[in-house]
Amino acid sequence: MDSKTDPRAASGFSREFIARRLHSLAGIAFLLFLCEHMFTNSQATLLLGDDGKGFVRMVNWIHSLPYLVVIELTFIALPLVVHTWWGIERLKLAKINSIPSDGRAVSLPYSRNIAFTWQLITSVLLIVAIGLHVYYMRFAKEPESEPYGILTQYFVKVSVDPGLYTLAPRLNLMLFDAALLDEAIPHLQGSDNSLPDLASQVKQNEQLAFEKRTIEAMKALQPTQNEVVVLCDNFGTAVLLMLRDTFKSVWMCILYSLFVIMASFHGANGLWTFAITWGITLSERSRVLIRTATTFLMALLIFFGLACVWGVYWINLRF
Repeated sequence: MDSKTDPRAASGFSREFIARRLHSLAGIAFLLFLCEHMFTNSQATLLLGDDGKGFVRMVNWIHSLPYLVVIELTFIALPLVVHTWWGIERLKLAKINSIPSDGRAVSLPYSRNIAFTWQLITSVLLIVAIGLHVYYMRFAKEPESEPYGILTQYFVKVSVDPGLYTLAPRLNLMLFDAALLDEAIPHLQGSDNSLPDLASQVKQNEQLAFEKRTIEAMKALQPTQNEVVVLCDNFGTAVLLMLRDTFKSVWMCILYSLFVIMASFHGANGLWTFAITWGITLSERSRVLIRTATTFLMALLIFFGLACVWGVYWINLRF
């Protein structure tokens, strides 16, 4: 078959060529998000004595972006799906040959080949880890909310610890246990409605209705004897409290530490592959430079990630 009959030769690009480029570009989108995510999370703990206010400001800014759902779907979810899809296609054809062999199989234990092997292993593990992470943080543990005009109250259920009560006044938190929630509705129903003018009466009725909805929504979380519902006046603080509660568990810290290390290695090593794929590193010197840069980036991402995992409760917000 010559160039006149081969459609790939006529166009100049094969399906595999295009797939590899799309896979590579989507991987860069994942790496950029990973950098932002790790940097934002690190602000929950690195500024000691700041009570995570940098994290709160950053999360609130992101949460206030217009068309946030469209941005997340277009620039995070879609590239991740594309990268995962083509990654699975490549996994079907990939062969691991960096493992020592008895001679009956090919063994190429070179550093870049070993890195390629770990790239394949972490890709499989990350598919599972990212899915669980998104479900846990965005659905199972995401703070609830109740809107009132242009304002919104946020609340999240957390386990009780002594430091929570010293943290509450510093972050302007209100803590409700099950007994306090049971007492709140009768108290609101018994509020004085004898206001002199109709406008004030309507405003108070709206306020009472909002407070009742909020209390009922908080009761629906069903806090146990060792839990409270924390009421916050902004989304960032609620997320900070959710992270703090999650990383009270040593086992969750260990699991997320492994997750951070895998994601950081996969993203940084993928950047090295990106430079090769797109012809950026044509000389030996450029390959050494990009390897040094990606190693530094990986270390920085791991540092930021582990700082959040182990510092948000155990160091910065324990007391």
